[in-house]
Amino acid sequence: MLWIVPAALIVGGCNQPTPSESRGQELRSLTERVAELETTEKTLRRSLADQQAANAKLAAQLEGKAEPINLARTSLASVCASSVNGQRGLDDERYGVAKAFDDGANVGWLGSGEPDPWIDVRFDSNVSVTGVSVEDGRLRRVELFYLKGGSTEHPASADGQAKIDGPCHGVVRVRLHFETAQPPQPINSGILPAVVPGAGEVRVLGFVPANVRFTRPQTPRIHWDAGSATVAALAHYRDWGVGPREGVTAEVKDDGGSIAVTVRNAEMPLARDTFDLTRGTHAFAPLVKLVPIR
Repeated sequence: MLWIVPAALIVGGCNQPTPSESRGQELRSLTERVAELETTEKTLRRSLADQQAANAKLAAQLEGKAEPINLARTSLASVCASSVNGQRGLDDERYGVAKAFDDGANVGWLGSGEPDPWIDVRFDSNVSVTGVSVEDGRLRRVELFYLKGGSTEHPASADGQAKIDGPCHGVVRVRLHFETAQPPQPINSGILPAVVPGAGEVRVLGFVPANVRFTRPQTPRIHWDAGSATVAALAHYRDWGVGPREGVTAEVKDDGGSIAVTVRNAEMPLARDTFDLTRGTHAFAPLVKLVPIR
C-alpha cells in the first residue's frame, strides 16, 4: 500500500532540528547568557568603584582635606579676552590670551586700550571655584556665572588675589576684570610709562565634580565668536604677507560648529580662515595664488 504525503509536510519535516542540533542551540544560548552576565558584572564593579572614588573625593573636599586644582589648566576650560594688543588674534604667538595659562612659560596676555579689559574662562561642566589669582596683572574684580543663572562679584586685593568665601558651586564661567589702560603720566623725574592691561599668569582654583572626567595639565582651548574670529582672520591674513592690504574686508559665516571668515578684496576672495568651535583651533587657507608681474 502506498501513502500519499503532501510535499509541504515533507519539506517541513526536513527542517526540524535533530536532538543533537537542539542541544547545540541550547548550549550556545547558555554560553551567550553567561557572557552577558559576566559583562554586566564587570560594568557594575566599575560603576561601584567609580562611585566609591567619587564619594571619597567629595568627602575630602567637604572635610577640607583635598587640595584645589587649577581648573583653567584642565581639558574642561576654554578662554577668550576683550582684545589682544595691537589688533592681534586671541591665538597670537606672543601676547595671545592662552599665554596667561602656561605656568609662566611666556610673557602672558597683553590687552589694548578698551575701557573694561577682561579675560573669560569657560568650562564644559559646572565646577566649584575656591579662588582666583593673577600674577603680573592689575586685577580689579572677578565675576562668577552659574549654571542655574545669575552671577556673583568678588573684589580683588592689591596683590591680584580674589578671595572667595567658601567654594562657589555650579560655576560655568569666570570673568576677570582688569584695570583700564593708563596713558603715560608726567612725574618730577620724567615720564611714567603707560600701563597696558595684561596678565602674566591666571589661575582659577577649585574642584571638578566627581563624576566628570577630564585631563590636566594642558593649555586651555580658545573660545571663538564671530568678532574675535574676524580679528584673528585679518591678523592671520596680514601675517601671510602676500595679498593686498588696502580695501580688504571680511565675510563671516557661522554654522554653529565652526566659523568661516573669508577675506576679500572687493569681490575677489583672497583667503579663508575656518575656526573650529569645539577644538578651539583654526585653519588658514589662501584662495588665490599671486605671482609677480614681469
